[in-house]
Amino acid sequence: MTEGGRYVSIPRLDQLHGDEDRYYLTPRQARLRRGHEYDEGQGLLTIEDPIWNTVEIGRQPGDGLLIELYNHPLVQRTMDVEQLTLPQKYSTMPGSTDLPRHEHLWGSVAFIRKMVERAETDGRIFDQKEKLVLQLRALLHDLGQMAGSHLGDWLLQGFGGTEDYHDIALLQLLEIGGINELLRKYNIDPSAVLYVKEPDWIENPSPDLCVDRVDYGAREITRWIDPYPYNWLHDPISHFRLVDNRIVMKDKKSAKFFGVAFGLLATEHWSHPTHRLQLHLFADLVKGGIVENGSPVLSRYGIRHPADFLYTTDTDIFESTQQVGILNNDLHAVMLDIARDQRRCFAWGREDEIENFIRTAMRDKESPFAEEIRDYLPPLESRTWKGEYAGAKPPNLEFVPVAEAADVKDYGRNKSTLDVFMPPLKPRAVDPLFFTSKGKVARLSRSDKYFAQLLGQHKAIQAQAYVARIHLAPDFATELKGKLSQVQQEWDRLFLAPRADAETMSRALGDIAWHATLRHRY
Repeated sequence: MTEGGRYVSIPRLDQLHGDEDRYYLTPRQARLRRGHEYDEGQGLLTIEDPIWNTVEIGRQPGDGLLIELYNHPLVQRTMDVEQLTLPQKYSTMPGSTDLPRHEHLWGSVAFIRKMVERAETDGRIFDQKEKLVLQLRALLHDLGQMAGSHLGDWLLQGFGGTEDYHDIALLQLLEIGGINELLRKYNIDPSAVLYVKEPDWIENPSPDLCVDRVDYGAREITRWIDPYPYNWLHDPISHFRLVDNRIVMKDKKSAKFFGVAFGLLATEHWSHPTHRLQLHLFADLVKGGIVENGSPVLSRYGIRHPADFLYTTDTDIFESTQQVGILNNDLHAVMLDIARDQRRCFAWGREDEIENFIRTAMRDKESPFAEEIRDYLPPLESRTWKGEYAGAKPPNLEFVPVAEAADVKDYGRNKSTLDVFMPPLKPRAVDPLFFTSKGKVARLSRSDKYFAQLLGQHKAIQAQAYVARIHLAPDFATELKGKLSQVQQEWDRLFLAPRADAETMSRALGDIAWHATLRHRY
């Protein structure tokens, strides 16, 4: 697309006023609306970001390249790629959907521009190309994410794998999609953007802060963790400083809130057993949709290999799973029930437990008058009467902590259960640097023994493998297991199909981008 237009994401009325058991949104998420507007006449792109506020692109050297990238099909495709994988119907956490990669990528650009501007005010000097490359690194690093984001990594590398297929294939994708040609037009070497050897504030190994972790963490924290008592939303950019090549938080209180809240994103959402189960089931549902229906958009190009199909968008994949097919009714219905029950657990009790835990974690001393929840909440246990009333998981699920599937003696043979082995996913945590009251830079875990203790608990929670057992009627369980086995066999055969050539994929990606922008533009 080259003409001007406005892209927004506004929750539908049925999302805001649906029946009481949906719990798709928190009230906070409904307020976190975003908008991007490109004025072709002025050559100005305005990003209205719900976290980092308004940023204008088009007045600085190098902004022309950013605007061309904004209008590029591979970038526009990310408007319809969910950051957190699951469609709304299957989500286990209220406020965790309607967060596309597009928002995260341009939010990262906005964060970098504001950090650079602040650093320049403090006297640091950047040359124009350096500033542009910093933004390009954040913008391009996730363009290789497939439909459902890490869903592609899990389908192609397996759950518990390295989750880096999207990185491995990125340079080739950018070449096919024409991004590299565009970079060279501006005398930018694609390899210099994609492959930076030394860690810095743009990309840094966990548990250090980097642009990627700060942006996606801040987005989800503001959706279902209450940040208001900690002044988080007053001026989010003010909590971060750039020192050499590191992101440092302004004080211990800011660092502790971000560290604790980021940890909850992992234990209560990304690595929560119920959410992990939904990811496994959704992967099977997607397999079934692809082997039976292909892709409503990409099939017309003769594309057959799963690794090519997955470069479509979420809507395309979801439409494929919703067509009449072998898993459409039964597995779809099971996932709806699991999602609905887990969201109720959060809305009726878990949210209150989470708030109590954060209040406790943020105190300098234990309170003798209030109920204290000192440890990271075990994902399958409740610590308050509200949590016990609501439960921590759907009633038809059993999660058995294991080292391997064989630890459950009748794994896969119980006539009344569908069993799923769930290895640990890639662990995620932050241990921020911050400024002490004396102006020195310190590591939070070395300055706060309690936070160091929480980090150890957090690591252990994420490292636990489970066998999930879904209790079903025996006849239904037998039938569903047979269908899943059939889908897996057909999925394996698809990998024998030839990969699409570069010209075909280039044309297909353009078609995918057109469908993605059509859904988000008015």
